[in-house]
Amino acid sequence: MKAVDQIIAEIEAAFADVPYPGDWCHSGEGNGKPRWLFRHSEPDLVERDFLGKRDWRVLDAKFLDLAPDGFASALAFFSRTSFRFYIPAFMIAELRGLLECATPTFYLTHGLYEPSKSQLINPRSYGNKTWFDDARERFTAFDRDQSLAVIAYLEWAAEAHDGFEREYVEPALDNYWRGKVAGEALPGA
Repeated sequence: MKAVDQIIAEIEAAFADVPYPGDWCHSGEGNGKPRWLFRHSEPDLVERDFLGKRDWRVLDAKFLDLAPDGFASALAFFSRTSFRFYIPAFMIAELRGLLECATPTFYLTHGLYEPSKSQLINPRSYGNKTWFDDARERFTAFDRDQSLAVIAYLEWAAEAHDGFEREYVEPALDNYWRGKVAGEALPGA
């Protein structure tokens, strides 16, 4: 396993040139659910809390851990572009042992393990789209270096933690991440 400092340097280099997505598009759809279903409108809180946060490298780990507004759910509500922009800050905070609530590992693996390949998200809204399809779309913009940094982080997470990380990281690596960097033909990769 790579040293934590080496993984952090890899993440910082890989994501250094990802452009700021803009203040207008921080939150996504909320997995197909209308915003009025969310208590305290978490997508709106994500928009508010990340407004003007143009440099992920300077964000405080405590802020990341609890955003938005103490709900610790920012990773669930980010748009795809904001997710790609901010995920390195979350990974680095986790590598440094500074997160208690936020779970970057979950959001980098959810949908990429076996049951997700056939589990439909919401057939009324998305037809035959599965969680696996959604995850591949979420990570399409990640280039090879970013994907390699994610792999290094996930391999660390599988070794450093027990529970979810060990059970789901390896299948996500095998089903998607390693194939993406190997150049295997992955629809939506």
